[in-house]
Amino acid sequence: MALVTGSLALLITAFAQFSPASADPAQASANIAVSPSSAPQGATVTISGTVPVASCSQSDPTQLTSTGFLFPAGGFGPQAPRAADGSFSVTYQIPGSTPVGSYVLGINCGGNPVGISATLQVTATPVSAAIRVSPTAAQPGTNLVISGIVPPTGPVSCGVAQATQLLSNQALFPPNGVGPQVSRDTSGNFNTDYTVPSNAEPGIYTIGVLCAGNDVGITATLTVAQSAPTTTTVAPSTTTTTVVGSGTSIASPTTAPTVSTITTAPHDSPKKSKSHNLAIWLVVVAVLLVVGAGLAVILVGRRGARSGK
Repeated sequence: MALVTGSLALLITAFAQFSPASADPAQASANIAVSPSSAPQGATVTISGTVPVASCSQSDPTQLTSTGFLFPAGGFGPQAPRAADGSFSVTYQIPGSTPVGSYVLGINCGGNPVGISATLQVTATPVSAAIRVSPTAAQPGTNLVISGIVPPTGPVSCGVAQATQLLSNQALFPPNGVGPQVSRDTSGNFNTDYTVPSNAEPGIYTIGVLCAGNDVGITATLTVAQSAPTTTTVAPSTTTTTVVGSGTSIASPTTAPTVSTITTAPHDSPKKSKSHNLAIWLVVVAVLLVVGAGLAVILVGRRGARSGK
């Protein structure tokens, strides 16, 4: 019985030593919290708490601690300056490279752990819905690539099994402005080709997305320009002019698409005709004179012969 009573006393004493009532009052009042307790990668959180100056002098530096994934500087975070009552509050941006998971935050004072902690849950950065069109300016008949994402979860989302369809003006998506359906992968990405109608009027068109019959609320802009005018180029040709009787050919460039030959019949001017006629008469007179002289010589010869006899 005495042995049992002694053992019970020892247990009571040990319990009293480790009970909150026997803990250091200053240590018991130290605390740390993070807000919000769950945040996505890249978000900013507020870490606050109290480290009483009775347990750690205000002149001793206080610094946040965790793992190297949350605090890349070897697990040591920013310093947390304290007020006169030992309270502190600092803001911290979670690195975008921090893996999704749960992280325990603590604090050192004077280089020693205070022995308090808080938990931060890091979640994945939500993906924003988006739509793009390339090129952003085109003429009728041009092929486009329309792509984007409608994530299956998040503030703007739609289940991947839901029908997703493009939406715009009826001139771009005839006859009623509802375009082609697009399929999405498990992450919500889509990509489709589309040809601008040949009769689409020039102007600025807004392209949106319907998912499960609801407007997702994202848009892209396409500028349709007027078709370039068609031009016909006529190659220059050469016209050859030939003057018959002169033996001269003249070639000159022209824009006429044909080759033509102009033939001019020979003709004499009135002055040249008069000179020609005069020459003929002179020849006739000369011939007559020669003939007359010949006859005279013959006659003289005959008379001399008769006189000799």
